[in-house]
Amino acid sequence: DGWNGHRELVKLNTGNPEVRSYLLSIVDSWLHKYPIDGFRLDAADVLDMGFQRELSDFCHESQKDFWLMGEVVHGDYRNWVQPGTLDSVTNYQAYKGLYSSHVDENYYEIAHSLRQQFESGGRYQEFLLYNFLENHDVDRVASKLTTPAHLNTIHLLLFTMPGIPSIYYGGEWGVQGT
Repeated sequence: DGWNGHRELVKLNTGNPEVRSYLLSIVDSWLHKYPIDGFRLDAADVLDMGFQRELSDFCHESQKDFWLMGEVVHGDYRNWVQPGTLDSVTNYQAYKGLYSSHVDENYYEIAHSLRQQFESGGRYQEFLLYNFLENHDVDRVASKLTTPAHLNTIHLLLFTMPGIPSIYYGGEWGVQGT
């Protein structure tokens, strides 16, 4: 089967013990061949949770401070960020609020997201979510902003909000594109 209808992307059956063993052997080779200390799992929201737990255990046994971050577009991030699974996930909710609040010059959206996520009693106040303004799946934020000067304030928010800020290469310079 192809992943998500894309026949050129192989859909792996991570429920199969042989597939899991093969994938973990590749991870093991990367851990020993390269000085890496973490992985970003693309489309983690559709990756088998049992495999995520096994991968987490494997990586953390090899390296105590190993970091696993997953791309999760929709859903309750608490389903993925929990002991024994992922250390963080992409914060798409805040991503949307960051750029659209600046485009509309209505900062209620990002304020609402931040309150809902991180205020006392917030859904994710105990997590360090992976905050971003752009990545390989979305348009460059400089292409979305209608006021170029907002690039500075949007970066200020990114680096001062709770979580882990991330700069996609060139974003700090206002590189445009899709």
